[in-house]
Amino acid sequence: MDQKMYLPQKNHEAFNEVYARMCGGEVIQVVPGLSTHLTEGFFYRRNYIAPSADADIRGIVETIIENTKKGYPSLTTITPELLPDGTEQILTEMGFELIVPEYGMVYEMGSCQMDQATDPNIDVIYKDEISLWVDAMVEGFREENKVREDVVFESLVRSPEMTFFGYRLDGRIAGTAILYDSEEYAGIYEIAVPKQYRRNGIASALVRHLLKMIESRGYRGAILQASPMGKPVYEKIGFRQVCRMDQYLLKR
Repeated sequence: MDQKMYLPQKNHEAFNEVYARMCGGEVIQVVPGLSTHLTEGFFYRRNYIAPSADADIRGIVETIIENTKKGYPSLTTITPELLPDGTEQILTEMGFELIVPEYGMVYEMGSCQMDQATDPNIDVIYKDEISLWVDAMVEGFREENKVREDVVFESLVRSPEMTFFGYRLDGRIAGTAILYDSEEYAGIYEIAVPKQYRRNGIASALVRHLLKMIESRGYRGAILQASPMGKPVYEKIGFRQVCRMDQYLLKR
């Protein structure tokens, strides 16, 4: 297995584990190859199928479906390249649908020349502004029907592993980002720009700002999950796709 293909999912799982710890949730290993995060918040309460070329996908999916009767989540994240052929077909046959296709991307430090100037419009966001930050983030993800989950970010902003950033324009937060301090590769999350502020280079400015911080902290690189709309932006900065990270939900 190419370890870099697993980095995005591994980082995402670790990010969610921090949230579970901060909000009093828990992470359980239900069966081999399946971990379930029991927390508040729709997009943070989910299953992860571990990478394995010989995983019993049908058995794992049957367990997920059975556990929904106990109130466990059906939302499931997979890296299809690291699972047996036919995994996506099995999920579809058993009643799941793909709701969020994403691309796992990695940036290696030194792969591109970074402008060392700092952007005066980018500030750290603290808990007293978290509601305004969430407003901007949700508006930025409106096309993806992002659920407003204040409880998630009110918990995460207290974590020493997380730093929230906002891009300020016209006295408002016009862009959002989270830097997650992890192992070797830092995580970049919740890059969002409300529609009225797009095409001003805000997403690129936020990512470049975070990359400079990540480099200064001695990381080997950075990881993010890109939407189809965001992928070209990150590729121009120097990120490369290493895998897909797909999210499936059981149809009701």
